[in-house]
Amino acid sequence: MARADSATGTAIGIIETKGLVPLAVAIEAMVKTANVTCVSVDRTGDGYLAAGVVGGIAPVRHALEAGSEAARAYGEVAAAQIYPKPHPVSQSLIDEISQPQLAAGRQVVLPAKKGE
Repeated sequence: MARADSATGTAIGIIETKGLVPLAVAIEAMVKTANVTCVSVDRTGDGYLAAGVVGGIAPVRHALEAGSEAARAYGEVAAAQIYPKPHPVSQSLIDEISQPQLAAGRQVVLPAKKGE
């Protein structure tokens, strides 16, 4: 994963919404309004989905604000959190998850479990 300039630091941002449409709107707003990369999309359960973005601290903060605002117009935002200057262990987990998806040029949303 490309690292942001060390002078500005790196950050991880995670947004969780209820439903796919609010999450899609949030991702669209985040990547269009700030210099961030969406590295992960995942189903968290009971109709909730989460997306992770990485970039500099200020761009990630701005992206989460824009994504949260956009998603609220279409549904529920369960949480939005920024992790500025993440610990190397946290960063390595994101790298491990995102590298195969980025290499394939796509994001993965896990299929629905039976009964959802």
